[in-house]
Amino acid sequence: MKNQIFLLMVITVISHSYTTANEIASSPSDDGKLDAQAITKMLNTPKAFNTGECSGKVIDAQSGEPVEGAVVLYIWSIEESFIESSSRMIFSNKTVTDKNGKYLIPDQPIKYESQAFSRPKLEDVYIYKNGYLWYHVDLDINNKANIFISSLPQVVNKYQKKNNLVRLERWNNKLSHMEHMHIFTFFNEPEELLKPELKEEMTKAQEEEGIFTNEFNKLKNSLYENRSLYTNGKISKEEFGSRLEKNLNFPNSDILSWTFFDLTNLNQTDAVDKLIKASEYHLYRSSFRQVISCLAKELDREDLEDADIDNIQQRREIIQDLEQWRQRNKGKSKAESYADLLLTSKTEKSRYFAINQLRMEPNNPQIVPYLAKALNEENVSDSLVSLILNMLGDLKNTSAIPVVKEKSYHRDIYIRKEAVIALHKLGDDSGIPIMIESLNSQFINNQSVANSALMAITGKNFIDERSLRLLSDEKRKKAVEDWKKWWDENKNSIKADKVINFNKVLNGEAAAKAQRLSMIKKMEQENPELPVFDDPNKSPERTLERLKAAVLAGDDEKAVSYFAEPVKGTYREILKNFGGNRGNFVQGMGIIYFSNRLGNTLNYEMITEQDDGTFSFPIKFSQDLSGNWLIFEL
Repeated sequence: MKNQIFLLMVITVISHSYTTANEIASSPSDDGKLDAQAITKMLNTPKAFNTGECSGKVIDAQSGEPVEGAVVLYIWSIEESFIESSSRMIFSNKTVTDKNGKYLIPDQPIKYESQAFSRPKLEDVYIYKNGYLWYHVDLDINNKANIFISSLPQVVNKYQKKNNLVRLERWNNKLSHMEHMHIFTFFNEPEELLKPELKEEMTKAQEEEGIFTNEFNKLKNSLYENRSLYTNGKISKEEFGSRLEKNLNFPNSDILSWTFFDLTNLNQTDAVDKLIKASEYHLYRSSFRQVISCLAKELDREDLEDADIDNIQQRREIIQDLEQWRQRNKGKSKAESYADLLLTSKTEKSRYFAINQLRMEPNNPQIVPYLAKALNEENVSDSLVSLILNMLGDLKNTSAIPVVKEKSYHRDIYIRKEAVIALHKLGDDSGIPIMIESLNSQFINNQSVANSALMAITGKNFIDERSLRLLSDEKRKKAVEDWKKWWDENKNSIKADKVINFNKVLNGEAAAKAQRLSMIKKMEQENPELPVFDDPNKSPERTLERLKAAVLAGDDEKAVSYFAEPVKGTYREILKNFGGNRGNFVQGMGIIYFSNRLGNTLNYEMITEQDDGTFSFPIKFSQDLSGNWLIFEL
């Protein structure tokens, strides 16, 4: 009996995550409680699902011509979880492309025996032809078609179930067969299912591995021997360094890291330069990641860790940019080198890294010119501009006032707010009348942001609530009038520039807001895990739209139906207590953008506008048996 109770408790807690548990939760006994016998019967009943039709075309990435005879393997598995999780293949289907490069795997029903908590995983796809690089999609992880490595910058493969377009790159003799075949030896099922097709390249990989292992052992022994000779004074520091340098050209992560460690311990100032030079030998090998890791650590460039380096051109650019950055900043302070990175980096990740490093530096007037210049650089995003303005205010260097004033007229209210607060910190109150004018915005959010800025600068407060956005229309209008009256009474005693042509700023606010949201959506579109929905009406976005409509209509039961079973009761109680705040609740629910997938759970972020900026918080969706995406965390 205790075991049955424990089982029921576990099912209740995680039923929203697994298919069989969802079925159990929807099958109560006559008295409304879960029945242990019904659960046992359900678990012993084979489960079933349909694979869906899978089709596509395989072409040569270089020529665009169809690739005939490419092997296409689809694998379906189930994930079983109780104390530990495991994955088990339950069905596979293999075909080859025709003379037009096309393939078709028909829809098929699959039955499987399941444990207490299990779910069918989405398809796993392998496409292989000798003389080309493999193509792999693990749809349960992301929607990105993974490739071994790419020499072609423009080749992007994104998977879709039907009419999938696959671009296979030709084999490059600079690559390693041993590394190329690793994906098949790492996962047992594809190796067994593709054994005939892999035979020729597997033989090459085994021969290569034998040579590689022999050379690796020689170098490892040589490294230990030379280290001992140097330690015992039998070879000079220069000779030891010369012998070490030769090891940098061997494509193995361990040899690389051991060698680079010894070179830096020798206090060789050119150890980094030697590794950068040796990077050419690693461009086509997995050891390139260790090159980047060593350089990132030695140069305090953590932004390079986990860099997207699946493309040869990207690898070349990373090394080139790193070498140029290093040469430009020799002899300069760390703060200046990070400020230079802020201005010159091609990636948002590196620019944020630079800002975070600069924020940890003590007050340093050397970086002010860099920050001032960065405010008008095209590659610096609005969110970074806000951070830079904040830093300029804290640095208390009045030479920055002119460029900060320019940003106080920015069409985006959040940049405007940071600029006027920075000006105040720099001893200039020209931002006060700008925020007074901003109260005339057509957007309640922007009025509320202006109100919060004025409160921060002046210490005055004309509302009882913590935010203007929480007031009724009547109280909000009164607060705006109170600010204008206060300014009329105090403007002669406050030193501030006269505000000119501000209608142009207000007229640009709608475009600024649209741009802010479009940047978020652009970022989402670039996410390799972004899911594709066969039916747009069955997507998380549509679920959220329907929830908002139901809340505004006062239909609580309809609204609750868009939540997963385990959380329905919680949100039913929340809706009951809304009263007249339904509009505020819906207004606070901004757009959502996809973050990542975890099994059959889609994790999104919801954007909400607040006085201090735009923020996001997680919203999670799980799919029911009818294919609808339900909210189980908001």
